[in-house]
Amino acid sequence: MDLMQVFKLECCELNFKAKTKESAMQYLAKMMQRAESLQNIPQEDILAALQERESKGSTAFGNGIAIPHCQLENIDSFAVGLAISPKGIEFDALDKKPSQIFAIIVGPTNAAKDHLQLLAQISRILKE
Repeated sequence: MDLMQVFKLECCELNFKAKTKESAMQYLAKMMQRAESLQNIPQEDILAALQERESKGSTAFGNGIAIPHCQLENIDSFAVGLAISPKGIEFDALDKKPSQIFAIIVGPTNAAKDHLQLLAQISRILKE
């Protein structure tokens, strides 16, 4: 899967100002709704899926990077967004430091392999 095909410029925020993890998750869900493929999905559904995934373990890896992601049953394509928080947000990172770069993935439940490939691509890019 080509990351650039699913990266949505309309789902980007370069001055992300959330103050808490919960408010960040709410805003990220709302931001991802800008993608054409997600406009008919209620923000609450996106938020619930992001929160469900986050409840299994933090998606903040450390070094200021978090990759919140989820899968939804009622979509058939991926949407990837990006949010930058200059001040950082406490996101339960392994290194206990605030996250500043948020790459968000919302994908269909029937594309687990593609979902993992996107996670790997984004991780490699952000580590560099």
